[in-house]
Amino acid sequence: MADQYIERVENLIRVVGSVRDEDFNLQNWCNCAIGHAVKDAYFIARGFNPMRDVEPGQSLMPEIGLFFDISEKRAAELFIPDVCGKYQSRKDVLAALRVLLLEKMAQEMRLEESIDCNDAVGNLELADAAA
Repeated sequence: MADQYIERVENLIRVVGSVRDEDFNLQNWCNCAIGHAVKDAYFIARGFNPMRDVEPGQSLMPEIGLFFDISEKRAAELFIPDVCGKYQSRKDVLAALRVLLLEKMAQEMRLEESIDCNDAVGNLELADAAA
């Protein structure tokens, strides 16, 4: 499951990386990272369009957070420029998305290590029971 979120973040990095600086604007939903993503074939194929099902005045962050497996707060920090003030340009957003990707990869590694450890413990228990 975690690998699906890794893939999603990788594709958002791809989309944002392919946008020219002059076509990227954090102040305009159509031209921000999410605005560009909803026009991309990868995201369209997965039904990602947080703007589609939201009533006027309602936050998009819950749906964005669910799609990328991040908190609403983290989504707001990444995609709303005035929330944390760190991200002002396309390059800032790309850097933040790369950090998110590394975090997702680390989560995946911890999950795999946990599964491997549980399998090893189970195998030891089976060997002890057979002895």
